[in-house]
Amino acid sequence: MPDGDETMPAAGVKGARVKPVATSPTQFSCSTTTTSTSTTTSTAPSRRVCHLGAVFLLAVAMSCLLLGLQLNAMLMPGDAWAQENAQQHQQRKVHRSPFALSTLSYPMVTREMMKVATKEVMDFSSGLSNPERAERIAKRKQLKAELEERQASILEWQSKLDLAPNQRAQLAEDKMQLERDKAIMLNDQKVEAVLSHYNEDLAWVDVARKRHHPHVRYTVYSKAQPQTRPRNTFHLKNVGRESHTYLLHIVRNYEKLAEWTVFSQAAKPGFGFTFKDSSSGHMCSGVTWEHFVSYYSDRDWFAAYTYATRFPEISNSERLDKIFRNDSATGEACPVHGRQGWGKWWFADNHPLKRSTFAQKAGKAMIHPVDFYNAFVSKKRNFSSFVLAYAQGGRFAVSRSRIHMRPRSFYVDLLSVLSKSISPIEGYYMEAMWFDVFHPDRLQAEHGPVCALPHCDERKGRTCAVPHGDMFTDAKVRWERASLPRGSRNQS
Repeated sequence: MPDGDETMPAAGVKGARVKPVATSPTQFSCSTTTTSTSTTTSTAPSRRVCHLGAVFLLAVAMSCLLLGLQLNAMLMPGDAWAQENAQQHQQRKVHRSPFALSTLSYPMVTREMMKVATKEVMDFSSGLSNPERAERIAKRKQLKAELEERQASILEWQSKLDLAPNQRAQLAEDKMQLERDKAIMLNDQKVEAVLSHYNEDLAWVDVARKRHHPHVRYTVYSKAQPQTRPRNTFHLKNVGRESHTYLLHIVRNYEKLAEWTVFSQAAKPGFGFTFKDSSSGHMCSGVTWEHFVSYYSDRDWFAAYTYATRFPEISNSERLDKIFRNDSATGEACPVHGRQGWGKWWFADNHPLKRSTFAQKAGKAMIHPVDFYNAFVSKKRNFSSFVLAYAQGGRFAVSRSRIHMRPRSFYVDLLSVLSKSISPIEGYYMEAMWFDVFHPDRLQAEHGPVCALPHCDERKGRTCAVPHGDMFTDAKVRWERASLPRGSRNQS
């Protein structure tokens, strides 16, 4: 019988006959199973498995190709960056991928992401051929060596058992300072919050540090009595109000400041201000702690201006959304309604900034705020009258580069003035002058206040200021007419 007509019994089925498959050398075969004469060679299921396997391998290959194209697009420089560095790329024989980003559609990849990723890759790949990077690496190594030397010194002192109590306290602060310097300088922690503490509750700091802002380094300086001073705080003599604390931090750390430093009293940030209440948050409507601790490389200053003072007469204006809560506010530095967002100018004989006037009348030596401004802030530039807008409570954030616009000696001079008594009048002056301290290029005495303020015409001996109670009555009427969401009043 010819081979083509030969039949064999099917396995497991008595008497069943199947037609054999021809085995040609050119025929595609994925899998062949050969059994004894009581079984057959089954190829149809094997072919289906083969086809499914081929499809799976093809899908895997396509996925790998697309993933490669996506990674290539992420590392590909943006158009502007490529144009600026075209010559450098040509010298290095770096060629862009033939797969242009515009021909692909990856929603998760943005041009800005590509620029950042490419710049980081180029920075790291440039190595020591980049002089700036080489200098940074050398400076970092030197700093690390200095920190290690300080740590060794601390460990040596710590091993001594006969340290006096004051030496142990100093050792603890040295350890905290070392940890702070490591966090800022070696770990590149860019944001630091400097808090001036006396008797405020610091529970909010622990919550913010652990849950909300772990990227922020909190440094607390306490002027409380030793028996009530919180742990893990730097102890300072109780002089100079919060301004002394801020200046001391700058003088101590002038060469190792964080990129972005928030200066604040230690009370929990919150809306409003109540006179003689240490828990007052000093915030206006819409402003949160997030506005201060958020670091952006394109800004060098942030403050929410809630107060303004005219010098030398000492009349004041307050921001209305600090007196009344406005739930629609979003945290603007100045009121969105411009001049209409401020209350009338008002006066009060017991205002702290007027102490010098009464002291001079009584024959006591006390510097006037205008004289203080000319001597220590504008540096001998004699202004006779000016208007300053500022953040009541002395809370602001400033970049390292802007702090460095003044030499260290400038802050040393201010610190010496603030170190003489518990509550010097200069501490109140500094609260009003912080913007000008860090902006020698934009003094408000020279260029005008940073916010649009109410007009005041005091020609011919007239005054535009009213008693504080009249200011509030007028503000309440104006606020209700504005039909804005109104909350509770805060006693200023």
